[in-house]
Amino acid sequence: EKDGTELRLTLITDQDALRGAVADAIAAQLADVGIATAVVRQPSNDLVTEYLIPRQYQAAIFGWDSGSDLDPYPAWHSSQALEGGRNLAGYTSDEADEILEEARRTADIADRRSLYAAFQRIFLEDMPSVPLFSPLYTYLVADDVRGIDTGVLFTPSSRFRNVAEWRLERSQGVGG
Repeated sequence: EKDGTELRLTLITDQDALRGAVADAIAAQLADVGIATAVVRQPSNDLVTEYLIPRQYQAAIFGWDSGSDLDPYPAWHSSQALEGGRNLAGYTSDEADEILEEARRTADIADRRSLYAAFQRIFLEDMPSVPLFSPLYTYLVADDVRGIDTGVLFTPSSRFRNVAEWRLERSQGVGG
């Protein structure tokens, strides 16, 4: 409270159960330090089109799917901070922009990795947003199953992308 005005926030998220639980936990933690926080859940499309893209929110929790290329350019390059862009935090940094642009120009994986590490250092210093978590999916495969493609999984269901090629190879007994 300052000059009789209570600090209040609205934290908006979609209707995903996990993000809703995270929003509720954050609101409870903020309440513990005297910040009243209302959690508002919106359908995903409404969250994006009515609140995030037009920048009509105080705080938001949402999921970002970068797709198969983990290029952070759409979410953090200054050109994307303009109306309609996906840089929802309005983050601008000439140094970060140069790194993101260079990373897009190179096809060398080692160079991209190095450039993205440099971007992460700048991001951590500037902290335009607070990434909360990145889900990690772990799958176990029995020793006698063959043909499973264990490459990068972009969604939980992509682990089944080549299920028609799976086969079971039984061992011939002990040590066989």
